[in-house]
Amino acid sequence: MTIMSYPVLHIHPTRMCNLLCQHCYSTSGPKQTGHLQPDLILQATQNLFQHGYRQASLSGGEPALYPHLCDLAHGLKDQGFVVSIITNGWFPQKILPLCRDGTVDILSISFDGLPCQHDQIRRRKGAFEKARGTLQAVVETGCRTGAVVAVTKQSLPQLPDLVPLLVQDGVDQIQFHPVAAIGRASEGDHNMELSDEALLRLLLLTQAFGEMYDISFSTDALTGRDIAAARIGQTGDLISPLVIEETGQVTPVAYGFNADYALGTLQEGFAAPFVTGSLSQVIVRTQEKCASTLASAFFPDLVHHSLAQPQPAG
Repeated sequence: MTIMSYPVLHIHPTRMCNLLCQHCYSTSGPKQTGHLQPDLILQATQNLFQHGYRQASLSGGEPALYPHLCDLAHGLKDQGFVVSIITNGWFPQKILPLCRDGTVDILSISFDGLPCQHDQIRRRKGAFEKARGTLQAVVETGCRTGAVVAVTKQSLPQLPDLVPLLVQDGVDQIQFHPVAAIGRASEGDHNMELSDEALLRLLLLTQAFGEMYDISFSTDALTGRDIAAARIGQTGDLISPLVIEETGQVTPVAYGFNADYALGTLQEGFAAPFVTGSLSQVIVRTQEKCASTLASAFFPDLVHHSLAQPQPAG
């Protein structure tokens, strides 16, 4: 098993979103109007393509509200990237043309459980049906489709009922993403994070779904044994995922990672995207911690650990 096995870019061109989801890692919302210019992003991605990055995943915020979505998606496609978008599904009219013309290779819709749970997390009645309707419309375009399911204590028991609906709608792949207490999810007493035992149940469910349905299932949850055996971001490797935030900051691994480890910015330039000794030390320490537990969601734990650790020298 290998984590960070292929180089991928996560691009967050804006934090603007029509929703105020309780679990949002980036505290996106309707009042977040700032965004990056597409030329600035594409200048950086051309260089990163030369380094070996091949997949670009666009999210946010809500990418459909990014005013230059078409220009950015077409530019990334022209550079040779596999382009994916993760959306809440509220604005199909802005997404479907990119699916129809082949610009987007994979279009994923985010879900948070069955209708009541989903709408509660999204703080908008009808959000589940809107997302599901967009998913069905994307399937009709012939574009590869996915569902990214945010898994919480509340939604974990709902997966056996949610998955058949998504499979019925025609998704090609489903990813289960355990929610971490980062961003808005860290505010208040939401109590969403899964225990080690719940993460293990999620792993078992993922395996069971894979045997029941002829589509791809994956999860960010890993057993401690798998983490101990994995090759994770050693010094000199390409950083993957590499994150471009809406401010232009280039960050390793995940949105919300300690800014002390940032590579720089699109505006002022950034360092080569390779794992440094100091970043490797944080990865190793997190790996050791996660390997000692029954099960873990490695990337959220790595973000937490980066925030808790001062930047080492080197």
